[in-house]
Amino acid sequence: MASTKNQPMLVWNNFVYSKHSKKKKGDTQYWRCTERDKCNARCSTPVDDHTKILRDGSSKHTHIPEKAEIEAKKAMQRIKRRAEQQPNEPPDRILAMELQDEHDEEVLANLPETENLGRYVNRTQNRLRPRNPQNLAEVEIVDPYKTRAGDKFLFYDWDWWRGPSDYFHY
Repeated sequence: MASTKNQPMLVWNNFVYSKHSKKKKGDTQYWRCTERDKCNARCSTPVDDHTKILRDGSSKHTHIPEKAEIEAKKAMQRIKRRAEQQPNEPPDRILAMELQDEHDEEVLANLPETENLGRYVNRTQNRLRPRNPQNLAEVEIVDPYKTRAGDKFLFYDWDWWRGPSDYFHY
């Protein structure tokens, strides 16, 4: 699992840990509970194998395990991944495809509201789309907007009230 800033996170016994530090020799990775404001539990793993726990601190947690929250975070990562893979797919379709098999009420309760999920998908997709041109020099007309002979399709824009305009002299 990864954080919102794409940093690796460790999930162990339904608790979530974030990277904290490494041993000076560089062979051990230390992790601490993501609920730092109320919990001081820590664990450690080898740097190259995060599935092998060297020191388990799950008995020192001061809060209950976060199974539903973890599953909701995983669902959000699936939604983000699909939005990145399909930047032109409508957000509601992406949400429907990713959440159709999710029936656990607790997991659904830990997800943002539907309107906010749609915004999240839009923001993710917009990061991948080319930005809008700010002036005429930045407008690039690509091949689908040329004739079969390869000629330019748009020569000018016509305004019925004022006549031809300068916007698309191409």
